[in-house]
Amino acid sequence: MSGGAAPGGSSSGTAGEAMAAAFARLRSLDDELGRVVRAADERSARESPGAREEAARRGELGPHWQRAQVRIDAGLTTLEAVMGGADGSPEAVAIRQAARAQLQASTTAGPDDELTRLRDEVGALQETLTAAARRLRPDGGR
Repeated sequence: MSGGAAPGGSSSGTAGEAMAAAFARLRSLDDELGRVVRAADERSARESPGAREEAARRGELGPHWQRAQVRIDAGLTTLEAVMGGADGSPEAVAIRQAARAQLQASTTAGPDDELTRLRDEVGALQETLTAAARRLRPDGGR
């Protein structure tokens, strides 16, 4: 055991500090992501299928859903047929088009989207950790 500092010891301390800070930030991001997921799970649990049906009956989801729900209640179609494409009624077609548009909008969300922001931060932290690990190598990452 040499007991001395490795060449470039001061940069090793800086790299070590950078790694510690990056790991602390990763833990914070992990906690934040956990909160987002838990909130989504809780919201999903509260919004049972019965709540959707009632909202559709009251017209809260729009006229297409209201007409589709009347047909579902009458046994003329099913939710699966409406969403899966087997129901070709104008309201079912409109519901599917709206669902596709919402899906496209959610997959092309801008930088303000919380999950996108978290992914970007994790990527940046990975780069920081990689650079810090290189500096900790005895050859200084060369």
